[in-house]
Amino acid sequence: MCIALLACCLVGASNAVFGQSDVFPDVTGVWAGEYPVAFAQSNAQHPNGMEIVEMELDVYRQEDNLFWAHNRWRPVGAAEWISEEATGTFRLDDPTALFVVENAPTPSDWASTGFFVGTATGDTITLTYVGVGTGTSFSVELDRN
Repeated sequence: MCIALLACCLVGASNAVFGQSDVFPDVTGVWAGEYPVAFAQSNAQHPNGMEIVEMELDVYRQEDNLFWAHNRWRPVGAAEWISEEATGTFRLDDPTALFVVENAPTPSDWASTGFFVGTATGDTITLTYVGVGTGTSFSVELDRN
């Protein structure tokens, strides 16, 4: 009896720490939105310090609080997308709060690596981005396609 009780306690404790899949929202799928981006004035690619950009976040895998995604973005009207790989996690103490980190393309693509902090509620993901390499920042609301 004591062993069974101990086993139940350990399973319950591990679920509280690592979460169960029904605790975190399902964010698999494609999310899209447009937003203004602020760039450092010294950024030669963006002399006016701002650009309107469109983004697609394709979350192709999720396991409990962890997820994997392809992040695509481009200036509105541009033909080519810039693609990056990303991973993310939900906070264990708040299943709507999430963090995403991406790997950046090569520096010649004038993009910086950075991280997103945000929330996922229903069919909307809201993110704030900080790009530490080029001084880039923005907030975006992505809607599930």
